[in-house]
Amino acid sequence: QDKLGSDPTQVSTRWDSTDFTIDLIQPEVTHFNIMINELYPGYYDLLWKSTEPFLSDSTFLNIKEAFNKVGAVSLRNPRRTTDNLYNFTGIIPEGITSATIDFDLQMRDNAMNSGERIDEVSYFHVTPDFASLLTSPLGNMVLSIPKSGIDKPTDILITEDEVISSSTERKLNELQQISPIVNLFPTELSLKQPGSLSFDISNYLSSEVYEWQFVIMKMNKEEPQQLSTNFKDDMITTSITALGSFAVFLNSNTDKPLPTKFELKANYPNPFNPTTVIPLEIPAESFVKASIYNLLGQK
Repeated sequence: QDKLGSDPTQVSTRWDSTDFTIDLIQPEVTHFNIMINELYPGYYDLLWKSTEPFLSDSTFLNIKEAFNKVGAVSLRNPRRTTDNLYNFTGIIPEGITSATIDFDLQMRDNAMNSGERIDEVSYFHVTPDFASLLTSPLGNMVLSIPKSGIDKPTDILITEDEVISSSTERKLNELQQISPIVNLFPTELSLKQPGSLSFDISNYLSSEVYEWQFVIMKMNKEEPQQLSTNFKDDMITTSITALGSFAVFLNSNTDKPLPTKFELKANYPNPFNPTTVIPLEIPAESFVKASIYNLLGQK
């Protein structure tokens, strides 16, 4: 109806026996993948899997990079491989050692419904001659590869799946996924020396959970694998010997691990009245004497 509210209302008869349908559903990408082309050095391939066929001539890809290390691409048509699979081949200029690239796919289906999918990818060229520090597009994951950690110069791509909402977060038995999955390509690339993989969990910490309840999982195809995880300064870290897909999970039912060193932590709450707690961690059975002094140095 218009703003005057005077439009007549009419319901079509025998609508349930007609073959006439109206498609108002936006096209979507269900899976995005990027890989280095092994046959042609310097080239990469993009793959999108969709919910329905796109109009190839009306579907466009735009590529940009903040520092213009990678030449911008505008209004390119991806190649239709099957009804639900689309491909684009691009070039990474020679001499680039790192870049963060945005891939913006603007889709249109056969009913002229439109949609958009934006993926951000981190690119790194890693050599055995130097130690390398790789970060995910959002910056919440850092991978440190030591010198001689790989056997030859290698291009590594990093993507992150969409941030998981609380209503769709993944659960594995007692584990609850809280971070996006970080994908490191080429997957299963073996490292000659273990790399250090770290996640920033400062945004996930609260008074209701403890840092030792966070674990890093490797998302294997057969079954996710829980990795030995250490916590320090709002970061959790694990050691890996191959690339793959990783995410942070919360295990609310795990027991607190035994301390590995003597540590006196800050009291809480602070300021306080009339009581406070002073955490003291002891790695082994010991005799401990704790003394408290005021600002005047009085015991």
